[in-house]
Amino acid sequence: MSPATRALEVEALSARYGHVEALSAVDLFVGEGELVAVLGPNGAGKSTLMRAVMGLVLTDGTVRFRGTQVPRRNPVGAAAMGLVLVPEGRGIFAPMSVAENLELGAYLLSDKAEFARRHERVL
Repeated sequence: MSPATRALEVEALSARYGHVEALSAVDLFVGEGELVAVLGPNGAGKSTLMRAVMGLVLTDGTVRFRGTQVPRRNPVGAAAMGLVLVPEGRGIFAPMSVAENLELGAYLLSDKAEFARRHERVL
């Protein structure tokens, strides 16, 4: 697959929690329109891989989305690029209020009136 057709490029991505290495030099390429499943047993690093792509854990390596490097340790910047992580279960961003979590879910919605309408409906 040529770099021009890649939606997501992960090269030599390693992640750690403190001194514990959870991922070691992962390479992953996903093409535009392609569906990919990441499978493995508990503790294999599936969630860590997704968190590393989004910049939620300390990483080494490169992540590019549609040809642009994803900023490290900046999940807001990743979301602004259109790259998002939907937490499993009823997961939310704990340090944020319910209102802030809802706003983050509508981050790319530029129409403020539409956001207000949807926000009121959800509440």
